[in-house]
Amino acid sequence: MPELRVHRFEDFGEARRVLEPWMHTREALLGLPIGILRQLDSGSHVYEPPYLVAGVFSGDAVRGMAWRTPPYKLGLSEMPARAIPELARHVSATYPSGLPAVLGPEREAVLFGAAWQALTGAEPVVGLRQRLYQAVHVDMPSRLPEGRLRKAREDEWHTLLAWSNEFVKEAGLLPLHQDKRLRQMLDAGAVHVWEHGEACSMIAWVAPTDHGVRVAHVYTPPEKRGRGYASAATATLTRRLLEQYDFCTLYTDLSNPTSNGIYSKVGYRPVADVLDVNFRTT
Repeated sequence: MPELRVHRFEDFGEARRVLEPWMHTREALLGLPIGILRQLDSGSHVYEPPYLVAGVFSGDAVRGMAWRTPPYKLGLSEMPARAIPELARHVSATYPSGLPAVLGPEREAVLFGAAWQALTGAEPVVGLRQRLYQAVHVDMPSRLPEGRLRKAREDEWHTLLAWSNEFVKEAGLLPLHQDKRLRQMLDAGAVHVWEHGEACSMIAWVAPTDHGVRVAHVYTPPEKRGRGYASAATATLTRRLLEQYDFCTLYTDLSNPTSNGIYSKVGYRPVADVLDVNFRTT
């Protein structure tokens, strides 16, 4: 059985040169770390050191990777199970005070949770289950609500920031640097709204890769839900993005049948499920 080794990269340019060819063979699955690695390499991000980008290797062949951009959780790709204990030791050396959570394919996340508990004593607790979807074409709704999708404007900043904060709260995500993240997206022209007299729903694209882009921040305030704004915004933005990219992806909470149903109806198909494992210390 070939020997496996784990290598932590100190140079993000080197990490891109070594890891990106492998990552691009599974671009839809690894769009998130592709985008993160590019942000780290460019220095254009809101993350806090120490950062971690590590590869799992068999000889010179990449077999998996892990990443972390504090204060966010550790991320894992698929990798051989027998590499995970060594990876956990590298992660512990980088973050001796502990980890909040790990996100990855269910097998890898659960195995890492067990290895982390053996190493640190922190108890792994299963958390959010998400599904990654991909669209290569769009099934437009037969009836669209009144209005249109347009780019968000600067004078809508306060509304967009309030919606962004509510989106993060409802999704159970870390409410960190939302103003900076929104500013980056707004400056990039990534934030859109469905307008019917006024802005009724928000949507954005994030993390473009060579061939794909991720749809995110789909949010409609409670008083405007049930009118088809989110479906219309998702279908319309996806159709526009597919004029530039080969595919679009998005993540959904598996416990929310409404959002999963919306995305399936407009052409998104399941790619993979991912799991959060949180760590509880006594």
